[in-house]
Amino acid sequence: MKKLILGISLVGVFLCIVLFISFKDHSQTVGQKEFDTLISKARNFQIDETYLYFQIGDKNYKILKSSTLLDKIDTPITQKSHWLIYTLLAFLLIVACVVLFLLRHKIFCPRTHTANPSPHLAKKETKTSKELITPSITPSSITLDSLAGISEVKNDLKEILDYLKNPSKYQKFRLRMPKGVLLVGPPGVGKTMLAKAMASEAGVPFFYQSGSSFSQIFVGSGAKRVQELFSQAKEAQSAIIFIDEIDSVGKERGNGRNDERESTLNQLLTEMDGFASSSNLIIFGATNHASVLDPALLRSGRFDRKIYIDLPSPKEREEIFALYLKNKNYNFSIPKFSSECLGFSGAMIESLVNEAGLLMLRENREVLEERDMQKAKTKLTLSLKKSPAPSLEQKKILSLYQASKALYALKSHIKFVKISLQEDESVWEKQDMLSQEQAYNLLRLYLIGYTALKLHYNQSYTCTQSDLAKAKEWCEKITLEYGMGEKLFQNDEHLLSQAQKECQEFLQTYNQELLLIQEVLLKDECLSFEKLNALL
Repeated sequence: MKKLILGISLVGVFLCIVLFISFKDHSQTVGQKEFDTLISKARNFQIDETYLYFQIGDKNYKILKSSTLLDKIDTPITQKSHWLIYTLLAFLLIVACVVLFLLRHKIFCPRTHTANPSPHLAKKETKTSKELITPSITPSSITLDSLAGISEVKNDLKEILDYLKNPSKYQKFRLRMPKGVLLVGPPGVGKTMLAKAMASEAGVPFFYQSGSSFSQIFVGSGAKRVQELFSQAKEAQSAIIFIDEIDSVGKERGNGRNDERESTLNQLLTEMDGFASSSNLIIFGATNHASVLDPALLRSGRFDRKIYIDLPSPKEREEIFALYLKNKNYNFSIPKFSSECLGFSGAMIESLVNEAGLLMLRENREVLEERDMQKAKTKLTLSLKKSPAPSLEQKKILSLYQASKALYALKSHIKFVKISLQEDESVWEKQDMLSQEQAYNLLRLYLIGYTALKLHYNQSYTCTQSDLAKAKEWCEKITLEYGMGEKLFQNDEHLLSQAQKECQEFLQTYNQELLLIQEVLLKDECLSFEKLNALL
C-alpha cells in the first residue's frame, strides 16, 4: 500500500515538473528603446495582466504593458492564455478524483473515509493563483489643480515638479532632488492620486506597483520584478515610480521575515542606490504605517523626504465636497454639511456624494437634497466599526478635552506638532530623558483633560480612558522605577490625587484661555503648536 502511494506521488511530482518546464515563460524582457527597434519585425502580439508579448522569428520577447505601447501596434492583439495554471488545475482535479475514488473503495485508508490535504500544497496553490503584479500606466489627465483638500502638500511638491520639468536648472548648480518621496497618511487621503497628478503635470511616464505585487512564492522572483520595474523606468529617462503599500515589502528586516521578502527589499535598496543622481527619476512610496519601515529605506539618498497627508480640515472638506458636487444640482449648504463630517477622507466624501446621488435617482429626482446626503452619511458610517463623525455636542466635549491638554502643554513646555479633535491625529514630540519636574508635568498632562471635563460638565466621559490608563502607568513608573516620589516607593493613589488637585488649580487660573482655545479647536478641529503660541 505504501509503495502504491509513493508511486502515485512520484508520478505526480514528475508530471508537475514536466508541465512547469514545458509552459514556463522563456520570453526575453526588453526596454522601450529595444521595442521601438524591433516593432517593425514583430508579429503574434499577445497581452496578459502585466506584459505585452511578441515574436521575431523563433524568439519570444516581452515588455511591460502600457497604453502608449498598445497604441503603436496596428495588427490584432490577442489575450494570452495561462495554460500552465489551467493545466495544473486540471491535473490537481484529476488527482483529487483518483484519491476520492481510492478512498471510497478504502484502498488508502481502510478505517476512515476522510483525508486531510497537505497544508503546504494548499498554501502553494493559493499563492500560484494570486495576481502578483499591477501593470504600469502612463500619465492621466489628473492634475494638481484637479485635486482638492491638500493645498499644503501641493506646496511641498512644487519643487520636485519643477525639477522634473527643468532638471538642467538644478544640475547647473550641482543640486539634486531627493531620490525618494514617502507619502504617509491614513487610507483615502489621496496619496496615489497625488503621485499620478505629479506625473501628469510633469509629462513623464508613471509606473505603478503595489508592495504586495513583489511577494512571490519562489525566492528571487520578487527581486527580479523590482529589477524589471527599474529597468523600464531607466529606459524612459524621466519617470515617476510609485510603490503603493510599500510597508508590505519594506518592513524592518529580521523579526521573523522570510528570505523572499528580505531579498526583495535588498534589491529595492540596491536599485535606489544604483541610478545616478543626474537621472530624472523620482520614486514615490505610500504607506499608512511609516513606523514599521526598515531604517535603511528612510536614510539619506533613498526615501529622504517624507510628506504627511492628514485627513482634511473643515475648509479642505468644503473644497472636496465642492469638487465632487461640481456639475451637479443640489440645494443644501456645503459648509454646514461639511462641518458634520469630521474624520472623513477625500475617498469617503466621494463615496458619500455618489451614494447620495443613487438615493436621489431612486426617487426619480434630479436635485440632491440634504436628506439624501444625511442618509448616505448614515449608511456610510454604519458600515464602519467606529463612527468618524461625532455630533456637535460631542465635538464641544472633545474640543474642551483637547484644549485643556494643549494649554497645559504650552505652559509646561511640553512640545507637540499638533493637537486634533481626533486623538489618533494628534502628534506629540517624543521626550527621552526627563527630569523629575518634567515627569510630573507629563503626569498632569494625562490628567488635565479628565479634570477639565469634571469641572465644566460635572461628570466623566469615556474619551478620557486612554489618558487615564497612561496616567496610572506613568505614576507607577515615577514611584517604583524612577524613584521620583517624595519618598521612595510612595503610594500611587496619593500622587494621582495630588496631581489632580494641581490640575484643578491650573484650570481655574487659566479658564479664559481654555475657553478661547476650545472655540478655535471647535472651528478648525486641529491646532498646531505655532498657532497656539501665537494665539496666546
